[in-house]
Amino acid sequence: NGYWGINDSAFFRFTAEQIAKQPQPFFTTVFNISTHYPYVIPEQYRSVFPKGNTAAAQSVSFMDRALQLFFEEAKKSSWYNNTLFVFTADHWNKEDPTLKADGSGVYQIPLFIYKPDGSLKQTINDLTDQVSIFPTLMQLTGYSKKFNSFGSSVLNNQPQRKWTVAVKQWPGLLLFTTTDTELYFDVSNDKISRVKFTAGAPVDTTATLKTARSFIQYYDYLFRNNKLADTNHLPH
Repeated sequence: NGYWGINDSAFFRFTAEQIAKQPQPFFTTVFNISTHYPYVIPEQYRSVFPKGNTAAAQSVSFMDRALQLFFEEAKKSSWYNNTLFVFTADHWNKEDPTLKADGSGVYQIPLFIYKPDGSLKQTINDLTDQVSIFPTLMQLTGYSKKFNSFGSSVLNNQPQRKWTVAVKQWPGLLLFTTTDTELYFDVSNDKISRVKFTAGAPVDTTATLKTARSFIQYYDYLFRNNKLADTNHLPH
């Protein structure tokens, strides 16, 4: 489209064609770009979809139509009814005035999972993050063997971990978020860079700081020793 890549309508058609060639089972990732700034859509569609109240509104309508056509095509395929569809984003939409432009607000993104048989009908409001998508999918697919993950399935009946992690400024600054704290951890200098208490009153950050250090040290150990896939070294 002259900016980021191929517009969604063309790319989704291409995606459907390529998936049809894949042996089953398969895992496919699709990164759409039409709803990314500067929200450019093909000229022939600019008079079809209304501009709406935000800069992104027209591109969202265009993407929605492209997605509809993709699913209409996908439904004809043998793999469709045996596939889980995951929808998420990489960062917030700055056009949404309800989201904060700093801290964890930058990481408030949609996450929903669709199963064609309609069996997934549940809203979960627990704190979660992108690294938890993987174990959630493993549970949904019935995978019972050991696997490495720093996340936690949102469908797990066990108590959920009460923190999330996000890359604030790679590679040196990570943001650890709990229900009442946003802790920015300076990885290079092994110290807290900044703390924001989102519930108002200051709280003890000792446990969050310990979590941050443990997460970084353990991931670094597994990565440096090529053990990320080694199930003898499962994260705790």
